[in-house]
Amino acid sequence: MENSSLLFALIVAVFVILIAIYVRQGEFMLMLRRILARTDGMAGDDERKLGEQISGMVAQNRKREAIRLYRTSYGASLAEAVVAVEKLARHDP
Repeated sequence: MENSSLLFALIVAVFVILIAIYVRQGEFMLMLRRILARTDGMAGDDERKLGEQISGMVAQNRKREAIRLYRTSYGASLAEAVVAVEKLARHDP
């Protein structure tokens, strides 16, 4: 009886570890995709122009469009884009 409890605990532990590895791998791949999206084909001048375009939208109170452009350009999540655009609106670097 004690051996079966130990075996069950071992199986559960291995299962939990495998799930943790799978989840972390997914998070890593998502982070890698975001990094690649941010740097894919963007030279410094292009990135500066994009920043000016987003800042212009914020200045014109077109935050929704600025958030959409930020997300598509940088591969950011909605939350990340909202934070970035709000920082621009507050003139916070």
